[in-house]
Amino acid sequence: MLRSRTVISLHELCATGKSIREIARITGHARITVGKYLRANRIPELRNGQKRGSKLDPFKPLIH
Repeated sequence: MLRSRTVISLHELCATGKSIREIARITGHARITVGKYLRANRIPELRNGQKRGSKLDPFKPLIH
């Protein structure tokens, strides 16, 4: 996932009339990635996922 600052710069380059291929060449990102973020028309939000439990969680009292 690209940072919001990078996504904004992609949109700025697009607004200046650069093609997706040119933007990909300038930024070093894949053409498909650039196109995906330009089509989204919004800055991606971070999703907070749930932390996975450890296999050792049931045994932590015994370990301590």
